[in-house]
Amino acid sequence: MLDKYVNGNGGGGEHKGRCKRADSIFDRAGYADKKPILTEALAIENTCEQLETSMAQSIHGFTELARLVDSKKAKLQVVTGVVEYRDIRPLSELLRRLKFCLCRKVSPETSTGIRPILLDLQGVPRDEHISVEDMTHEERVAIFLGQLEHLSRICQSKHAFLTEKNVDLE
Repeated sequence: MLDKYVNGNGGGGEHKGRCKRADSIFDRAGYADKKPILTEALAIENTCEQLETSMAQSIHGFTELARLVDSKKAKLQVVTGVVEYRDIRPLSELLRRLKFCLCRKVSPETSTGIRPILLDLQGVPRDEHISVEDMTHEERVAIFLGQLEHLSRICQSKHAFLTEKNVDLE
């Protein structure tokens, strides 16, 4: 849709020239001299949206896992060689945060997208009890990806998630 209004190609490349309607909108708003900058900003926004969609597809399985663990009231357990005691708290916190992402129904805690995860990766504090350490974006992303890989390994092991009745969550 954005492509249709800015470039006049209907998103499929049917038209080559600029859309007259978009030109008149820029002109009437007094932004004719800023049109290249605005066009570039819209293109960057479009790229960001595509990246966010790709990231959402990548973590969707983990958000579903987090909701399943929560609905079964299961807890992460120490499993020798797979889950150490020091890993339980950060992974449990990650699961708690993931369960609120990519939800169909929006509430004050939930999100239909991955914006809360992106805020975490940017180091924006959202909870009072979570401290934001001085880390680079690259370090935060590396930790996040490491935790997701760890969760993936945990899911392949037995007895890592136990319900209140000490039943293994498979």
